[in-house]
Amino acid sequence: MRKTTLGYALHALMVLSAFLAVAVMGLCLWLRYEWDFKHYVYELEAQKVMWTGPYILITSSSLAMATSAVGVWATAAEHCRLLLLFALGSGISVILGLAGISYTLNHGIYHSDLFPWLEQRFWDLFHEMDYNERSARIIRIIQEDVIIELQTKIIQSNVHRDLDSMLWTFGLERLPVVQ
Repeated sequence: MRKTTLGYALHALMVLSAFLAVAVMGLCLWLRYEWDFKHYVYELEAQKVMWTGPYILITSSSLAMATSAVGVWATAAEHCRLLLLFALGSGISVILGLAGISYTLNHGIYHSDLFPWLEQRFWDLFHEMDYNERSARIIRIIQEDVIIELQTKIIQSNVHRDLDSMLWTFGLERLPVVQ
């Protein structure tokens, strides 16, 4: 069989789709199993809220990888029903992906549905910390992480300020940092 330009384009699209699905699944699995984040989620008892979005995205990625394999097979065999199955699976995968992204973004941003729950949880922990050792430990861990992050930022700002004053002494200016 002779391959056409459309056949090569479809193969390239399916391979790209498979790579993107692997990347999304890898990021979701990393988010799910990364120890520090996982520790906070379990300590705050937020498993139901925080893992739903990544689980939806993992399902979507699995479906996208499977449909990519079906699509490659369909274009190689030039089988119309398999191409229809690929299109149907891709559509479902896109819908699941959008649902997972929407859920994750809605439950992971400052003004999300999660924020009032998290704020109430922190207040509960704060009020319980005098007589509940677990609450005191959680508050202590969070305070240590926040203090370390603030100290790092202060040290970085002091280094920049000292560098600026030293350069000013010699009549020089710091070049802007391109990011």
